[in-house]
Amino acid sequence: MSEKSSDQIFAQELCNKDISAIADFQQKNTDELYFIASKFNNRGETGGSWTYHTKTGRPIKVSDSISDTYLWLIDQVFIKSCNYEGRNNATFRTYIFTCLNSKNTFIDWKRWKSPDSLIKYPKKSGYIPRVINILGDIYGKVFIMLSQYKSVGQICSKLDLDELECLVMQNKIEVELIKDGKFHLLYRPPITQTDPNSDEDGDDNIRGLWVVDDDMKIDLSLELKEFFIAIHTLIDKLAKGQKRILNLYWTEGMRIDDIYDIMIDNISYYDDITLTEKEDINRIINKSIYDLFSDFNSDFSHLASAYSIDRKSWRNIIRCTFELYNYKN
Repeated sequence: MSEKSSDQIFAQELCNKDISAIADFQQKNTDELYFIASKFNNRGETGGSWTYHTKTGRPIKVSDSISDTYLWLIDQVFIKSCNYEGRNNATFRTYIFTCLNSKNTFIDWKRWKSPDSLIKYPKKSGYIPRVINILGDIYGKVFIMLSQYKSVGQICSKLDLDELECLVMQNKIEVELIKDGKFHLLYRPPITQTDPNSDEDGDDNIRGLWVVDDDMKIDLSLELKEFFIAIHTLIDKLAKGQKRILNLYWTEGMRIDDIYDIMIDNISYYDDITLTEKEDINRIINKSIYDLFSDFNSDFSHLASAYSIDRKSWRNIIRCTFELYNYKN
């Protein structure tokens, strides 16, 4: 058996909450932790704050919420350090910041931050979204079993339903979730736990883990499968600049000001957009959504009619899609 590397030993010390290891990690990585905490909270903060200056002099406004998130991230370091094995020759630093920057961690933070988080999956206790709850008790039962990856046959047997009756209910549930921008409650993509080829930007900052689009476990209707294929097809056709801005805005959760700075620094890579002021980012986001909506109505008119999707619902659908998927450019 080979000896443990220094990274593995350090990870185990953090897992055991060794005081010296904790102090060493914080001393070397406080900048990155505050940056992630700030990014997680950047959808809008109220109240007082103080300014933390990174080693490079970059100021980060630190509110009580960001301070709390910093401490929460430290706890995540302890938890995730226990799983570090040095696979694919990944260093501990690469591993831990890939984990902390991942969409999974962001979703966990949202759940910790608020029970009414933006992305909410059914709990074992039987969470039922309002749009389904108002349809009646039987719809709630069908929804829970669908969210547990039960097949239509299993649902019919358990609830003593006719297959056609169950299919009609399934379709109604799918339609209501799509219109309400909550289709992720039935359609949850698998996500890789580690990525040996983790994507990095020009400053060697890990961007996050990528979703692996394997076959879904759930027994989705043919119509809903076609709907998801249509959405991904349309997004894949977006120009690089448009897709990158939507990615930064919804997948990474960045502010308009920060997106503008990033895009300006890399504008030579995106010849499909023109930026002269920060408000252009909002304009591009709105135009991208409008263009996607127009293409959906023209290229997939039967789906647009079947699901009665308006512009407000469409924006929720695109937002949710980018929150679930990290679209590479």
